[in-house]
Amino acid sequence: SLGYYPHSAVQNHIRQHHNLCKRRGNGPVFSRKGSGNYDKERTQFNIEYVGLDGHTNLKSKVYDTIYTNKIHFNKGDNTNLLNGCIVTSGPDFFKKLGLPMKDTGRTYIEGKYIGEPIYCPDLKSKDDIPEQVYKYFNESFNFLSDFVGKENVVYAAIHLDEDTPHMHFYFLPVVNSVQRKVFETDETG
Repeated sequence: SLGYYPHSAVQNHIRQHHNLCKRRGNGPVFSRKGSGNYDKERTQFNIEYVGLDGHTNLKSKVYDTIYTNKIHFNKGDNTNLLNGCIVTSGPDFFKKLGLPMKDTGRTYIEGKYIGEPIYCPDLKSKDDIPEQVYKYFNESFNFLSDFVGKENVVYAAIHLDEDTPHMHFYFLPVVNSVQRKVFETDETG
C-alpha cells in the first residue's frame, strides 16, 4: 500500500465537506459541512461502494479498521489518520456521457464561467443515470482501490444529489515503510 497526500484543492474540499484530515484531541473531527445545495429528492440515487458497515459515523469506522487490522500509528495530535480525494468533472463532461442536466436557476459568481448558469443532474429514476456514468465512477473506484489497497478503503460513495456528480473516496494512508527524505541532494548540493 502507498501513502497518498492529495492536492491542496482536494484537501480544502474534504475539509469543507467532512473535516476529516487531522487528528485533534481524542480523535479526528468528522462533521459534514458543505455548500448546502443538496437535492433531497436525488439523495436516493447516491451510491455507496464502501459504506459505514454498521458504524454510526466515519470516526468509529476509521478507528475500528485501524485496531482490527493492527495498524501501528503515531498517536500525536497531527497524525494523518485518513486521506481522501474527490473524483469528478464538469457538467459538460457528464452531459457528453448522457446524464440529463437542468438549469438550477443560479449562476456562477466567480471564475471562468462568471454569470453563466449552474447545471445539476436532472434525475427522476435510476434509469436516468447512463451506463457510461456508472463506468466512469466504477473504473475510478477500482483504480484508486488498487492503488491504496482495498483493505485500506474506509468509505467511498457517489453523490448525485449535489450540483456536480462526484465520488468521495476515503482511505487509511498506510505505508509499508516510512521514508522521511523528500529530496535527495546530488554532487552539487
